[in-house]
Amino acid sequence: MDKKEILKMLKENAIKYNEKLKDNNLLILYQNEQKIEYVEILFLARNFMHLTGVKYYDKGQYMKANQFFQACLKNKLSERNIKIKEDGTTKLKLEIFSQLFYINKKIKMLGIYNQSKQDLKTEILLGNIHICVGLIKSIGDYYLPNSLLKDDIRKRVIKPYKIVGILKKKVKEEKYQDIIYLDEKIKENQIKDIKIYKYKKN
Repeated sequence: MDKKEILKMLKENAIKYNEKLKDNNLLILYQNEQKIEYVEILFLARNFMHLTGVKYYDKGQYMKANQFFQACLKNKLSERNIKIKEDGTTKLKLEIFSQLFYINKKIKMLGIYNQSKQDLKTEILLGNIHICVGLIKSIGDYYLPNSLLKDDIRKRVIKPYKIVGILKKKVKEEKYQDIIYLDEKIKENQIKDIKIYKYKKN
């Protein structure tokens, strides 16, 4: 994967991230024994850069995350200023990045990170046997995505929990009403018992 291809992928992914994830909340429901619990995610423009594994050096300094996202959208980056990781993880992140846009079909499990990778600093992982999305607590009760890796989630969490539902809303919306995934064994009235589903305010 050369830098020209990386630029193309950055632009394509930025456009889709802007359309499908930016300024959106996801409510991830998971089964913990007989109880349904949840994690709430907030996707912001600045998270995009961390998920790609790309840095951009321009005018004597690294570009800030929000600026990087806007530059990707507007196709304002040049090949010579792109900085990618020498360990090959940037390529791996970009190869799986598009799976984020089909999160209702791709994400199957969630768990607390087991600290098994020295270079990975995160708190919770969600994913499947091929990809993991790292989450860190940041704004209020929200978790922000801070890492993306090509790996089997079962190897990276203390205990994997099955995801049984995913709800989505815009940040400015008061309630979660868009159910983008619901396990066939879970009835809608079960998730309505979760107060956040009916009354969550930002």
